[in-house]
Amino acid sequence: YLAFTGNTADEAALDYADYSDGGIGTSVLDDGSLELYVTDHWYGQLRAMWEDELDKSLDSLGAGDDVASVEVAEGHEAVTVTARPSFADHADADLYRLVAACGFLQILDPESDWQGDWAVEVALVDAETGAEVARAALPVEELSYSRESWDEAVSAGA
Repeated sequence: YLAFTGNTADEAALDYADYSDGGIGTSVLDDGSLELYVTDHWYGQLRAMWEDELDKSLDSLGAGDDVASVEVAEGHEAVTVTARPSFADHADADLYRLVAACGFLQILDPESDWQGDWAVEVALVDAETGAEVARAALPVEELSYSRESWDEAVSAGA
């Protein structure tokens, strides 16, 4: 998760300390990973924060003319964005934030192993044709798309 968000364990530890006024304990491990120690109160706060981030990202993505719909699987393990080709013309920070929120909500899931393992399968689908334009399992794979690859995928699916 740290690599996906571009943070180091030390940076994240400081962020959590600031966010919680010291209420969230952290340990930076030798392998560069981060352990969080949270009370029930802070668990609830973190969960609410990431659910709010997910909702904001969904609203933001859906507000543009480029996106027809966004679906998030119940367990936050999959996201499908149905969009127009113009979506490929810009890097979408809202999609990145949505994936980050899904990942962290997986980590916080009471059914998870609490080891920080997560994956979000992201699919981009053309709104007009229904052709799949791109698919990747983040953070292991890279979601790569451009207007050219979008047009090629639509042509191949026609």
